[in-house]
Amino acid sequence: MDELGIYMGIGILVCGTFGIISMVINMNKGYKGGFWWGALLGILGIIVVAAKPSKKSGQSTVINPPVNQAEQLREFKKLLDEGVISQQEYDEKKKKIINS
Repeated sequence: MDELGIYMGIGILVCGTFGIISMVINMNKGYKGGFWWGALLGILGIIVVAAKPSKKSGQSTVINPPVNQAEQLREFKKLLDEGVISQQEYDEKKKKIINS
């Protein structure tokens, strides 16, 4: 293989890598595709895709601080039920709240 073929192969690999990265970011935000943004624009394509607002709902929910122990426990139980925290984390928080 001549030198030009090696450089073309490396270029294709780099473009493909940028394309896959931008596609993954795009899909995590709730959009389809995104491969060509990264493949054609490189790092700029990744920045464009990363700057898009997320289509997925519930990504920026704000939890109001609980007032008392019962509310704190309910809030952590809700997070446990939603899979946001593990059983171990819940148990640690529960123990800390009860002992305070």
